[in-house]
Amino acid sequence: MKKQIKLTLKRVYFSDALGYHLAVEENTGLLVMEVVDTTGDIIGIPGQTSAETPSKLLLGLTREEFDMKDTNPELLDSFAAMLMTALPKDRVIFETGVRLEPREETIDDGDYAKWQKEEFEKRRKAAIAARAAKAKKLIGEMLECGEGWYISTKGACGKIPTIDGSGAVQIFTKEEYAKNVIEKASEVDLEIRHMDKNGINTFFADLFKYGILGVKVDLLQEHSGEVARDDFAKLGDIKGYQLLNSKTHSLMIRYLQAKRLCDETKAKLSSATLWNMFCKEFPKGLYFVPMCLEGEEGNVTDSGEIYFTERAAKLMRETKPAIVGLDKYKSAAGGGRMKFVALKNSTAGEERSFFPIFTDIVELKAVFANRAKLCMIAYEDIRENYGKFFGVVVNPAGVNLTITAAGMENIEKEKDGPVKVYKQKEDDGSEESQKE
Repeated sequence: MKKQIKLTLKRVYFSDALGYHLAVEENTGLLVMEVVDTTGDIIGIPGQTSAETPSKLLLGLTREEFDMKDTNPELLDSFAAMLMTALPKDRVIFETGVRLEPREETIDDGDYAKWQKEEFEKRRKAAIAARAAKAKKLIGEMLECGEGWYISTKGACGKIPTIDGSGAVQIFTKEEYAKNVIEKASEVDLEIRHMDKNGINTFFADLFKYGILGVKVDLLQEHSGEVARDDFAKLGDIKGYQLLNSKTHSLMIRYLQAKRLCDETKAKLSSATLWNMFCKEFPKGLYFVPMCLEGEEGNVTDSGEIYFTERAAKLMRETKPAIVGLDKYKSAAGGGRMKFVALKNSTAGEERSFFPIFTDIVELKAVFANRAKLCMIAYEDIRENYGKFFGVVVNPAGVNLTITAAGMENIEKEKDGPVKVYKQKEDDGSEESQKE
């Protein structure tokens, strides 16, 4: 398919001898020199280039070179002739019917590439700031009226918003905008959820807990905006222990949502990639588990203290996580041998016990209330104890993930290796992984 080039400025300089003019390319905003050859003598292919099939070329310019049209036209003529002779690869933005040789990597020791990178970075930052300003304005309006909408994935993670590949979620100021996104979504089965004022405040607090990095507002609308979480959201009442495993939480959500992709192959490959990422993040965490001391079985209550395993205490000292909100607790070595509490599940007449671990205290309390002591453990503690159970279940009352014995072995195998991105081969449809 032929690429279309649109120029925003009328011709500002023209030389009959060389047949070029300077302009600003509309799609990228780059400063360019456009060359049109109808004879084959300048950039074209002799015998093929003609008035009916002219050769066309766009070459990138720096601001200083572009301004030569006003400061030194004669030097610009010489510079243009040099560009057309060398055809530097790093400056060719678009071409059709242009000869293959000679071609040079660069004629300016990378000056243009440096300028182009700086210019794109400046434009990128300006665009991000403009989108963020729009998003903040829309979020402010949403908070003021006390109503909004978001989308979640059917059959995955309950009412948790769908997290996209950039770690962002989508919210809407009008229900019709959300419907428009759902109508155009073909890869995943989505549903709309409404938020009142309290729901909106909870939604923004959960951005931290679930490791959500940004918010896209009114996607597909002309006035849409996008803002990074930390540029507008505040921690508020959320406790520090709810932030301990936020990235793990985010990967769990994305993994469970990926398994719901409509295309079976994409679901398999995307979830495999996210599982591999989870294998690397999960061992870095600190987790809460219910426990009792030996002799307390069946008669245990929360003592208001948090027990630490030696590994967890060591990891706390090394990583120094900001656990705001734990000041009302005091760590305790314990007055006896710790025993971890199991969750039991009966399936087809067979009772199975699971090792429940929780990403934060709130998740643990949702299951055990005050019927257990709190213990903070590290990954190695999970490794040491999971074999006593049928499997491990993370956050059984929330966004829950069951990890079998095979799954634990896979985590151990993959935790220190490179990230594997699973993609489909184009030739035979089989899957492959690429290490990054």
